[in-house]
Amino acid sequence: MILLGKAPVNAGENVQIEGGLDAKGNAAKYIQYGGTVANDNSGTLKYVRVEYGGIPFSPDNEINGITFGGVGSGTTIDYVEVFRSGDDGFEWFGGTVNAKHLIAIGSVDDDFDTDNGFSGKIQFGIAQRYVTVADVSGSNAFESDNDKDGSDKLPKTSAVFSNMTLIGPYAADNTANVNANHQHAAQIRRNSSISILNSVFAGFAEGIYIDNSKVTTAGSTTANYTAGNLVFKNNIVYGSNKKGNEVKGDNATAKALFETKLRAENTFDATKFAVELITDPYKYASEFSNPGTPNFTVKAGSIAATGALFTDTKVTDAFFDKVTYRGAVGTEDWTAGWSNFDAGKMPYTTPGAVK
Repeated sequence: MILLGKAPVNAGENVQIEGGLDAKGNAAKYIQYGGTVANDNSGTLKYVRVEYGGIPFSPDNEINGITFGGVGSGTTIDYVEVFRSGDDGFEWFGGTVNAKHLIAIGSVDDDFDTDNGFSGKIQFGIAQRYVTVADVSGSNAFESDNDKDGSDKLPKTSAVFSNMTLIGPYAADNTANVNANHQHAAQIRRNSSISILNSVFAGFAEGIYIDNSKVTTAGSTTANYTAGNLVFKNNIVYGSNKKGNEVKGDNATAKALFETKLRAENTFDATKFAVELITDPYKYASEFSNPGTPNFTVKAGSIAATGALFTDTKVTDAFFDKVTYRGAVGTEDWTAGWSNFDAGKMPYTTPGAVK
């Protein structure tokens, strides 16, 4: 699914969306996005599942589970699931759209990918990686760029995410047979100023990577963090040190600029996994090991059950529900009744008969 709008992007106006789409003789109508209308309205997407979508059309030219191109803040996105996307789960190219209650299950590439000046706000999102499913390009829960060149173009990618639950492929009793292409809980790179707060990351090969390897201005991604434009705060990062990179920089000098602050403002424990925090995070579709329906509610008494903070200016906005728990789901399971964690078994035979 591809949604396009007229909100600002840092690649200019009337940008062609990736994915090899047919312009049908009218590129402006069918395949272009971006403009100057921050509150542009691309409609409403609510209680929607996108299953088995997404494909890498050609290198760096992909269709995702859902692609947002310059989508404005007048758009409503709420209760949306992407199941087994062949590329990213959700990817935003610029725009200002906000969203709540997003689910990405079994994505091949990244779960939440932000580019080209995306500045929206997202609260309550779930990603669950499948152990054997990952992309040759390297798969992350979060991947974020200002743009492909790491330029200083404005608007800067400055999206804010709060209350996310990201379940990686590793568990305490499962450290073998994981696809080697699984990478980071979050790779923040190419001069991005994304912010992530009040969230749970667990079971990734590598943890948080503040990446300056491709930027126009040397060290700009790290500078975004040290200046407070990129905020990573009040998160829990468990079991994400398989490659010795629980906190990762390009080199020891770069890492020293941010590691002390990053560790002080978040909770890291390489010896613990999602089961310490989440009720039942390791159930998968029936074609995989350990089939069943996952339960992403917070585990009572865990450190995720309390401790959410909304004092940082990134999350004081009225958009954010000021919940007490960290991660995407408290004690009430908002995924129930509309999501599907085993779509391959769903008999889509009679219109209107299947939920």
